[in-house]
Amino acid sequence: MKWVKSNILFTEHAIDRMENRSIGLDIVEMLFKHGDSRPAGCGAERIFLPRDCVADVKEEFGADFPKVERFLDGYMILSADGAVITVAHNYKARTRKFVRSPKAHFNGAGIDEDDVEIDTAVNRKKRHRKKQTRH
Repeated sequence: MKWVKSNILFTEHAIDRMENRSIGLDIVEMLFKHGDSRPAGCGAERIFLPRDCVADVKEEFGADFPKVERFLDGYMILSADGAVITVAHNYKARTRKFVRSPKAHFNGAGIDEDDVEIDTAVNRKKRHRKKQTRH
């Protein structure tokens, strides 16, 4: 184990992962300050940034927020003794965050979603079957 700035205890693995994933100490401090925790098993905790804290982070970082924004999906695992075991990105959260329902677009335009047929694989198969039965 190794001490780093801000009196945070890191494992060698955590320091390697921070370097490999370009996650700085300021991001780890942000997770400690604004993060929420959930059990990660074996007495460890998973610290992540809840969505409702993004405004606080934006206010704290000010003009530097665009540099930090890509790390908002980050998390860290703390051991039972409080050492940071690893730091990473939650890519699953990133894809969930930005995927929108196609129907949401039509609702915003004032179009009733029942009047819109979404072009999904299921609908394409149905249309294909209709074309085959007509011939």
